[in-house]
Amino acid sequence: QMSEAVIAEISLLARERLGVSIHNDDLLYKLEMSGINVMSRFMPVGSSADAYSLWTKDNVPYLVLAIGKSYARRNFDLAHELGHLLLHRAVDFEFLDNAEHERREQEANLFASNFLLPDKEFKKTFELMVGGKVSQPDRYIGLKQYFNVSIQALEYKAYRLGYLTPAQNSYFYRQIHKKGYKNSEPLDSDTPVFKPGKILSMVDVVLSNNLTDVQSLLYSLRISKEMLAEILNVDVSFFDKYKNSINDYSNIIKLVDKKEA
Repeated sequence: QMSEAVIAEISLLARERLGVSIHNDDLLYKLEMSGINVMSRFMPVGSSADAYSLWTKDNVPYLVLAIGKSYARRNFDLAHELGHLLLHRAVDFEFLDNAEHERREQEANLFASNFLLPDKEFKKTFELMVGGKVSQPDRYIGLKQYFNVSIQALEYKAYRLGYLTPAQNSYFYRQIHKKGYKNSEPLDSDTPVFKPGKILSMVDVVLSNNLTDVQSLLYSLRISKEMLAEILNVDVSFFDKYKNSINDYSNIIKLVDKKEA
């Protein structure tokens, strides 16, 4: 079992290595550029998962996000799943009992909180923006805009650092329920949520340069066009702009001729 201090240290090392902005607004981009393949999909009805991640057998990390989350909540999901990828690579969650599973989830939450909200910067900004009214959710709106992290995750961090008493923490959550912030917080509807772009860009490069065509790609993957569109989180019409066949040899660069020249 890892201590909180070790998890905090790993989170800061990961943040430094990735070069994430203090505002966390480039987190998705930085994760994709690091080599993690990020995708988004509608989660099955009844699923309790907000996101999930895994390492493939050939050591490629994947991170799958739920469609429909706000930008701030999705940032926490990204950091949470990064925590799983880094802390729990050798853990097979299928064989964990409930207590062990919950412990791993709490470790990932702690990683995400420290990763997104480094203590030094958080304390300085919290004291400046929230001040003494720590149990009022609306006092966290400016802090949310600064860190791009949800009001509830900000309060969780503040509570862990001792800025709120247990009674103030309870009052805060009563206000969260009263204001309806459990489902939608201020700024959520005003801030765009960007889609993961790396895998889609790779598909575009392959199809645009006639390295294969849509039908051949679908055949090799043994899936339908509708399924591929769902995996990539695009409308099925996305593929309409690409040639249906690569038999038009006039568009293929003749590398052999260039070498002979």
